[in-house]
Amino acid sequence: MKHFLPTLLFFFIAISSSAQSHRFADSTAQWNVIENDPWDHSNPVSTITYNAVGDTAINGALYQVMENSIGFETSNLTEREFIRKDSIGRVFCLRQYDSLEYLIYDFSKSIGDTVVIYDYSDWFSVNASMVVDSVDSIEVDRLRKRMFVRAVGGSVFFSSIWIEGIGCINDYFGHPFHPIKNLGFTDANSYELLCFHEYEQTLYQNEKYESCLYNISVGVERVNQIVTSIYPNPSSSSFAVTLSQQPQPNTAILIYNNIGALVKQEELTTSTQQIDVAELPNGIYTYAITQQGVRLASGKMIIAK
Repeated sequence: MKHFLPTLLFFFIAISSSAQSHRFADSTAQWNVIENDPWDHSNPVSTITYNAVGDTAINGALYQVMENSIGFETSNLTEREFIRKDSIGRVFCLRQYDSLEYLIYDFSKSIGDTVVIYDYSDWFSVNASMVVDSVDSIEVDRLRKRMFVRAVGGSVFFSSIWIEGIGCINDYFGHPFHPIKNLGFTDANSYELLCFHEYEQTLYQNEKYESCLYNISVGVERVNQIVTSIYPNPSSSSFAVTLSQQPQPNTAILIYNNIGALVKQEELTTSTQQIDVAELPNGIYTYAITQQGVRLASGKMIIAK
């Protein structure tokens, strides 16, 4: 009897670990995905927000459930996505009406490897052969595998960046659960990852846009315009950010690395404020001044020690 408690504890730990091993992303993950006009792919029309809402078993396999903010099925997207990661790093999506599972990422691959990924809807399917050009790790709240891939052997040539636990970062084929959605269709919507969050913290923001939400009727709301400067630039350990007016509540500076990952965020409370960047490695960064989540100003900065 004295061995029962440790054995039981191990059993529950094993079950808990097994229950999470299928998850592609953290249980708090949220994606903001911008949907572009099918006739003008540079024109965003709306934002779709996906939240990781739980797990479910289908045909004996566990899937992580991602639910979109629309709340219903459209001609392009389903209300929920069912995503599963296997033990070697392959990521699968499940088509709901017939439980067809197809590969969307393969993080087990190395430089020079080729992987064929797929996308299925109710009425068509596409696939693309992707060759891995480069692999490294990137700090996005934690170390994540990053893969630089490009399409080969098809009629459409494009490249993309895959980040483990987040998905693809791409200007056209940028849907995190459908990285080649609408491949080959010139009159279909395209998608871009706008922002990615965990634990209610923004870890990635697409620097092309000023906010994590976009609505065609109002666009991105602009609040009080503000002139900013930072000095010195380049900086070795700290810099001063100067605003043309006293900052309003919820004004902050956000600093992103060269792939758009948020690496530092600090609230601004005075018109001139020192920002410590001693912990950041050398490189070129993008900074943004935001107020209530809306970007007021942005620019480039260099850290050189």
